[in-house]
Amino acid sequence: MSALLPSKRSNNRLWIALGRVLYLPAWPALYIYLRYGGERTRIIVTSNDKILLVRDWLGDGSWSLPGGGLHRGEVANIGALRELKEETGLQVDPLQLILLDKMVLRGQGFRILVSCFCLNLSDDLFVQPSGREILDVGWFSVDKTLTKLNISSSTRQLIEKWRKQL
Repeated sequence: MSALLPSKRSNNRLWIALGRVLYLPAWPALYIYLRYGGERTRIIVTSNDKILLVRDWLGDGSWSLPGGGLHRGEVANIGALRELKEETGLQVDPLQLILLDKMVLRGQGFRILVSCFCLNLSDDLFVQPSGREILDVGWFSVDKTLTKLNISSSTRQLIEKWRKQL
Protein backbone atom coordinates (compact mmCIF):
# COMPACT_ATOMS: atom_id res chain seq x y z
CA MET A 1 0.00 0.00 0.00
CA SER A 2 2.85 2.42 0.70
CA ALA A 3 3.89 2.11 -2.94
CA LEU A 4 0.64 3.84 -3.88
CA LEU A 5 1.25 6.89 -1.71
CA PRO A 6 3.91 8.64 -3.83
CA SER A 7 1.80 8.36 -6.97
CA LYS A 8 -1.22 9.70 -5.08
CA ARG A 9 0.88 12.62 -3.82
CA SER A 10 2.22 13.40 -7.29
CA ASN A 11 -1.29 13.05 -8.67
CA ASN A 12 -2.49 15.54 -6.01
CA ARG A 13 0.26 17.96 -7.01
CA LEU A 14 -0.90 17.72 -10.60
CA TRP A 15 -4.51 18.48 -9.62
CA ILE A 16 -3.41 21.38 -7.41
CA ALA A 17 -1.33 22.83 -10.26
CA LEU A 18 -4.26 22.40 -12.66
CA GLY A 19 -6.60 23.99 -10.11
CA ARG A 20 -4.32 27.01 -9.76
CA VAL A 21 -4.10 27.47 -13.52
CA LEU A 22 -7.88 27.15 -13.98
CA TYR A 23 -8.63 29.36 -10.97
CA LEU A 24 -7.32 32.51 -12.67
CA PRO A 25 -9.58 32.43 -15.76
CA ALA A 26 -12.51 31.16 -13.64
CA TRP A 27 -12.08 33.94 -11.07
CA PRO A 28 -14.64 36.37 -12.60
CA ALA A 29 -17.33 33.67 -12.66
CA LEU A 30 -16.40 32.57 -9.12
CA TYR A 31 -16.58 36.17 -7.97
CA ILE A 32 -20.11 36.58 -9.29
CA TYR A 33 -21.18 33.18 -7.93
CA LEU A 34 -19.78 33.82 -4.46
CA ARG A 35 -20.90 37.43 -4.30
CA TYR A 36 -24.49 36.76 -5.32
CA GLY A 37 -24.76 33.04 -4.53
CA GLY A 38 -26.26 33.55 -1.09
CA GLU A 39 -25.31 32.16 2.26
CA ARG A 40 -22.53 29.63 2.71
CA THR A 41 -21.67 27.29 5.57
CA ARG A 42 -18.55 26.08 7.33
CA ILE A 43 -18.11 23.50 10.09
CA ILE A 44 -15.30 23.43 12.62
CA VAL A 45 -15.07 19.70 13.30
CA THR A 46 -12.81 18.84 16.23
CA SER A 47 -11.72 15.66 17.95
CA ASN A 48 -8.95 15.04 20.49
CA ASP A 49 -7.35 18.50 19.99
CA LYS A 50 -7.40 18.05 16.22
CA ILE A 51 -9.37 19.88 13.57
CA LEU A 52 -10.71 18.51 10.29
CA LEU A 53 -9.64 20.34 7.13
CA VAL A 54 -10.22 19.83 3.43
CA ARG A 55 -8.39 20.99 0.31
CA ASP A 56 -10.18 21.69 -2.97
CA TRP A 57 -8.50 20.92 -6.24
CA LEU A 58 -9.64 24.26 -7.70
CA GLY A 59 -7.99 27.24 -6.05
CA ASP A 60 -4.72 28.20 -4.48
CA GLY A 61 -4.02 24.87 -2.76
CA SER A 62 -4.84 26.10 0.74
CA TRP A 63 -6.68 24.08 3.36
CA SER A 64 -10.13 25.11 4.57
CA LEU A 65 -13.03 24.03 6.74
CA PRO A 66 -15.64 21.68 5.30
CA GLY A 67 -18.73 23.45 3.98
CA GLY A 68 -20.17 25.19 0.98
CA GLY A 69 -23.21 26.85 -0.50
CA LEU A 70 -26.79 26.21 0.45
CA HIS A 71 -29.34 24.85 -1.97
CA ARG A 72 -32.45 26.95 -2.55
CA GLY A 73 -34.64 26.81 0.57
CA GLU A 74 -32.13 24.71 2.52
CA VAL A 75 -31.67 25.39 6.23
CA ALA A 76 -28.07 26.28 7.16
CA ASN A 77 -27.39 23.40 9.58
CA ILE A 78 -28.78 20.81 7.15
CA GLY A 79 -26.76 22.30 4.29
CA ALA A 80 -23.62 22.26 6.42
CA LEU A 81 -24.12 18.57 7.22
CA ARG A 82 -24.83 17.78 3.55
CA GLU A 83 -21.57 19.48 2.57
CA LEU A 84 -19.69 17.65 5.35
CA LYS A 85 -20.93 14.31 4.07
CA GLU A 86 -20.21 15.19 0.44
CA GLU A 87 -16.67 16.36 1.20
CA THR A 88 -15.52 13.92 3.89
CA GLY A 89 -17.99 11.04 4.07
CA LEU A 90 -18.90 11.92 7.68
CA GLN A 91 -22.57 11.67 8.54
CA VAL A 92 -23.68 13.05 11.91
CA ASP A 93 -26.87 13.98 13.71
CA PRO A 94 -27.95 17.63 13.15
CA LEU A 95 -28.48 17.97 16.91
CA GLN A 96 -24.71 17.67 17.39
CA LEU A 97 -24.09 20.99 15.59
CA ILE A 98 -23.68 24.19 17.56
CA LEU A 99 -23.93 27.52 15.76
CA LEU A 100 -20.73 29.50 16.37
CA ASP A 101 -21.81 32.60 14.47
CA LYS A 102 -23.31 34.05 11.32
CA MET A 103 -20.81 36.50 9.96
CA VAL A 104 -19.55 38.24 6.87
CA LEU A 105 -16.08 37.07 5.85
CA ARG A 106 -13.82 39.08 3.61
CA GLY A 107 -10.96 37.82 1.51
CA GLN A 108 -9.71 37.75 -2.08
CA GLY A 109 -12.20 40.46 -3.05
CA PHE A 110 -15.19 38.57 -1.68
CA ARG A 111 -17.70 39.38 1.03
CA ILE A 112 -19.51 36.21 1.96
CA LEU A 113 -22.25 35.58 4.53
CA VAL A 114 -21.25 32.40 6.38
CA SER A 115 -23.03 30.35 9.01
CA CYS A 116 -20.27 28.65 10.96
CA PHE A 117 -21.04 25.63 13.11
CA CYS A 118 -18.99 23.64 15.62
CA LEU A 119 -19.02 19.88 15.93
CA ASN A 120 -16.99 17.97 18.51
CA LEU A 121 -16.49 14.25 17.94
CA SER A 122 -15.24 11.81 20.55
CA ASP A 123 -12.90 10.04 18.11
CA ASP A 124 -10.90 10.91 15.00
CA LEU A 125 -13.24 9.22 12.56
CA PHE A 126 -12.08 7.92 9.20
CA VAL A 127 -12.53 10.55 6.52
CA GLN A 128 -12.16 10.28 2.79
CA PRO A 129 -12.19 13.06 0.18
CA SER A 130 -15.02 13.14 -2.31
CA GLY A 131 -14.12 12.36 -5.87
CA ARG A 132 -15.55 15.56 -7.35
CA GLU A 133 -14.25 18.61 -5.55
CA ILE A 134 -12.09 17.66 -2.59
CA LEU A 135 -8.52 16.55 -3.17
CA ASP A 136 -7.33 15.99 0.41
CA VAL A 137 -8.94 15.73 3.82
CA GLY A 138 -7.31 15.18 7.19
CA TRP A 139 -7.08 15.78 10.91
CA PHE A 140 -4.51 18.38 12.06
CA SER A 141 -3.45 19.71 15.45
CA VAL A 142 -5.09 23.07 16.07
CA ASP A 143 -1.75 24.74 16.85
CA LYS A 144 -0.12 23.39 13.66
CA THR A 145 -3.12 24.54 11.65
CA LEU A 146 -2.66 28.16 12.66
CA THR A 147 1.14 28.30 12.53
CA LYS A 148 2.48 25.91 9.90
CA LEU A 149 -0.29 24.94 7.54
CA ASN A 150 -1.32 26.91 4.44
CA ILE A 151 -4.93 27.73 5.34
CA SER A 152 -7.31 30.15 3.66
CA SER A 153 -7.84 33.56 5.24
CA SER A 154 -11.52 32.84 5.93
CA THR A 155 -10.57 29.57 7.65
CA ARG A 156 -8.04 31.45 9.79
CA GLN A 157 -10.71 34.02 10.77
CA LEU A 158 -13.20 31.32 11.77
CA ILE A 159 -10.69 29.25 13.75
CA GLU A 160 -9.46 32.33 15.63
CA LYS A 161 -13.05 33.30 16.48
CA TRP A 162 -13.74 29.74 17.66
CA ARG A 163 -10.60 29.68 19.84
CA LYS A 164 -11.58 32.98 21.49
CA GLN A 165 -14.92 31.50 22.50
CA LEU A 166 -13.44 28.36 24.08
